[in-house]
Amino acid sequence: MRSKLKIHMNNTVTKRLFDCVVAVLVLTVAILIFSCGNETPLTGEKPFPAQTDAPAVGIETPDFVTVVDKQKAMSRPFLAPPGVCGSIGRDGGVVCNGPITLIIPEGALADYTDICISAVNQQQLIAEFTPAGQWFAGDVSMRWNLINTSAEGQAEDVTTIWFNPATQLWEAVTTEEPIDTNTTETLIRHFSKYAQQVGG
Repeated sequence: MRSKLKIHMNNTVTKRLFDCVVAVLVLTVAILIFSCGNETPLTGEKPFPAQTDAPAVGIETPDFVTVVDKQKAMSRPFLAPPGVCGSIGRDGGVVCNGPITLIIPEGALADYTDICISAVNQQQLIAEFTPAGQWFAGDVSMRWNLINTSAEGQAEDVTTIWFNPATQLWEAVTTEEPIDTNTTETLIRHFSKYAQQVGG
């Protein structure tokens, strides 16, 4: 009798263990299927697509906004060389370099990352944002101040453009709105070189 009871108990434990293993496998497969169908951008480096689903039109020679206050540019660089960096984590944060401000929202980054804004040159409003190819899980606000530039007071006539390394062309960003006559704001999801262009 004891032997039969022992065998029955062993069979019951084995069956429960088997049921647990099957449940874990089913749950794992379900998670994998859900993840494969999730199109939300993750943080990290990815290939460069256009900022929107609209067909991208490349710009070979943009009419960059330029610095017009030469005396100020000579005494104090328009953008601090070699760049300004800030360590930003999941809580988000702000990084500024001269006329450029990045506002990174909570949850856009999974881990602490050194976010840097560097000047490409001191004569034009072109900046490089690193880590190169960094992607964000939320919209990052990029603001440019146009005071002491060739587009001062003309924020509505300025277009934010980004350099696509895959095509070696500049492309317009469609998520731009002027905050006031001297400030543009653009929502971006990835890093590259960005600039301000006169006209569309």
